[in-house]
Amino acid sequence: MFIKRTCNCLTRWSEITAGRKGRTDMGKANHEPVRPGICPACLKPITREQRKVAKAFKCPHCQKLVRTSKLFRTSLYLVSYGIPTVIVFCSWRSLIETVLLWLLLAFACAMIYIAIATAIRPPQFELFLEKEDEFQSLDLTK
Repeated sequence: MFIKRTCNCLTRWSEITAGRKGRTDMGKANHEPVRPGICPACLKPITREQRKVAKAFKCPHCQKLVRTSKLFRTSLYLVSYGIPTVIVFCSWRSLIETVLLWLLLAFACAMIYIAIATAIRPPQFELFLEKEDEFQSLDLTK
């Protein structure tokens, strides 16, 4: 009796867990993430000279649109805009000096971050789907 009740509970628990997993994983791919610096479409490495870090670009091998991961882009924006904003905010200068200093610091911080981050570890890439591609894949154009 105890064993039968335990088995029924385990079966129901696994059904509930599988149901939840199906709902939460609907938008995610069923494969493991690709190594950093590798195109997720053709699984070939993208060299440092061929990649663009701030916007989507075509893979030189398969011509699919690829972009860096959201984490990489978010940290790039935080470093390149956040640090200069704090520095400029703390320095009491005239408006023209403030704007020029912010532009100079934003450019310098972005270049330094990109150089250091890509030298330590290549960025993770993800496929970039345009809005039109998403609607066509859902077949909502009919």
